[in-house]
Amino acid sequence: MQHIYGFNALRAFSVLLVILSHVGIVQQVQSPFWKQFFTVFNANYGVKTFFVLSGFLITILLIKEYEKTGGINVLHFMARRALRILPLYFLVLALLSVFIWAGIAQPAWAAMWYSALYVFNFIPKADTVNYLSHLWSLAVEEQYYLIWPFVFALLSPRRGFLVAGCVAFITICYFSWTAPWPQFSDTHYTNRWTIPAIYPILFGSLMAIVNAPLFFIWRSPVALAISLAAISLPLFLPLTAAIEFAGTAGIAGVIGWVFLNQHRRAVHLMDWGPIGYIGVISYGLYMWQGILTGNGPYRVTAGWPPEPLIGAALTFIVAPLSFHLFERPISNMRRYFRSSRPVLREMPTSN
Repeated sequence: MQHIYGFNALRAFSVLLVILSHVGIVQQVQSPFWKQFFTVFNANYGVKTFFVLSGFLITILLIKEYEKTGGINVLHFMARRALRILPLYFLVLALLSVFIWAGIAQPAWAAMWYSALYVFNFIPKADTVNYLSHLWSLAVEEQYYLIWPFVFALLSPRRGFLVAGCVAFITICYFSWTAPWPQFSDTHYTNRWTIPAIYPILFGSLMAIVNAPLFFIWRSPVALAISLAAISLPLFLPLTAAIEFAGTAGIAGVIGWVFLNQHRRAVHLMDWGPIGYIGVISYGLYMWQGILTGNGPYRVTAGWPPEPLIGAALTFIVAPLSFHLFERPISNMRRYFRSSRPVLREMPTSN
């Protein structure tokens, strides 16, 4: 798939929000306007933007593959995702294991197991640890990736079913968000459970499915203005579930607009220089900032992680090295899993 201008800027924006929040800079602003701004646009918002973008991109890739081959090679899809995500993920866990064995980091073997099994979003509060707490979002994404390609492969010739399914599950997530499990809310982070946490990814997938049929609508400046207005709602209105979901729909709208306006110079300029590069290495930045900043200024032990600002500085040193020396060489192996023929073909339709 060709480079999509503007998406690296969105990744950079997201990961910088995460890092600024986790080092405590966001919490130290004095201006009432900026306090309100960062109440909305913080680490959680950055993760949400990552989610929407991830759902959009994965679904666009599936659509392109289906249009090219008439089906989806799910095994190749899984292999490509694994080569991009898993090597760095387990490198970080291995490094943390060494730190724990060496007595540098706080022992957290239960949290390590939840992380290794990609179920950190279900971890009890009593077992969580600060330097791993960012892995809940990767668990949610991985759980989505394990299901969505199969659903898409079976329903791709009937896009209306895919749209209806996305809308239905977004609705389920909404009601789950507004009525969390009372018997678990004191012991678990129920808003991180697969339902409702996948709702931003679903918004991204939905936008990927409908943006082609609604090409002339989503390409217009009016669509961008409406999307930005939806994103801005929490700045002026109480942050209810409805406003939260409307803002997420706005993020999806912006992503759809950027995707459909690749010819615009303004979109090309979004990926300018350092901003584009931060977007390129954003996955590594996200992974390393967690174990180096501790995902926040609070500390349980004195040994590890280092102080947040030191951790952030180390993040911007380690992440580029990690990308060029470790992630990219492995990620380049994905070319061996480009689909030339489908494993799952379309669901037969009746005449």
